[in-house]
Amino acid sequence: MHFMSGCDSHSVRGKAIMNHLDRFHEILRHRGMRNSAIHGIRRMLAYRNITLFGPDMIRINPMSAICNHRCSMCWLQTIPEDTRKNLIRQDQHERMNAPDYDRLLRSMPAGLREVNVVGGGEPLLHPEIHSIFRSIKRRGYRGSLITNGTNLTPELAEDLTNIQWDHIRISISAGDRDTYHRVQGVDRFDRLIRNVRILNRFRSTKSRPRMHLSVFHVLQRDNISNPSLLFGIAEQLEADFIEFDPLIPLNPDLALSHDELATAIELLPKTAARSSVPSNVSEIVSNLRKQLEVNDIRTAFIPARRCSVGYDQCFIQQTAMCIPVVSAMKRWVM
Repeated sequence: MHFMSGCDSHSVRGKAIMNHLDRFHEILRHRGMRNSAIHGIRRMLAYRNITLFGPDMIRINPMSAICNHRCSMCWLQTIPEDTRKNLIRQDQHERMNAPDYDRLLRSMPAGLREVNVVGGGEPLLHPEIHSIFRSIKRRGYRGSLITNGTNLTPELAEDLTNIQWDHIRISISAGDRDTYHRVQGVDRFDRLIRNVRILNRFRSTKSRPRMHLSVFHVLQRDNISNPSLLFGIAEQLEADFIEFDPLIPLNPDLALSHDELATAIELLPKTAARSSVPSNVSEIVSNLRKQLEVNDIRTAFIPARRCSVGYDQCFIQQTAMCIPVVSAMKRWVM
């Protein structure tokens, strides 16, 4: 039996304290003093089921299942057909309209800073999406959009820059036309490129402050063989940031093998060092290393710890159902 000496014990406690201090400094840098204080109070009160400030961010889902793409890694491709049809029916007949969203935003408690417009399906397919964007900015919130970009028309691009929309994340997961077709399930690569170039013209001439544009790649077997293409498309689209994400293995056929993980871990940092676009490569490589060590993406992707999202964020579906996230599970039922 091994007994920890007094020096070892002090060393461990010292490292733990330093880790907490580093984390505290990172929070201050990211949030600022005021918002860090609000975040701390929100978390403490959450343990006592008391709401004072409300969420820091809400995510609204204008379309839960209607989408113009068929991405191979998407959850919509894995659910039973009856379930998918029911979700589409809700999108068509039970979804919130623009006045509903305006009333929702008027009712938000103090503390809300950001509204993130996301899918489910493709949010730009909502017929009143222009009005929803305007309601968000009229209330003074930071606006963020996640989209596949193929319905980002010139009219919408101009509208978003005129209202000073803050951030658009384009989900691509490919660096060339053939890979895009395999991953996205549609042949709209040229349309996407054209749409983003038009957006960039508006970003360059009208957006003050400049709208932030990021490119999103889910790493999978179809796109990992040539990481330079994933960085190259971001440079071509004049993106401000590249966000990589590990594949949640809803379709195990798309998951990276042991050798592919090792190759990605080696090549991604080298490619990132040559790119002019910043990215979260350090974070994603750390995640991939965990996958390599435990050989289980579920354990590596979602750690067994309480998740801060539950204190800061709230997800509001297209039918107005509210889903606060409370904790992250180490494993889930596939």
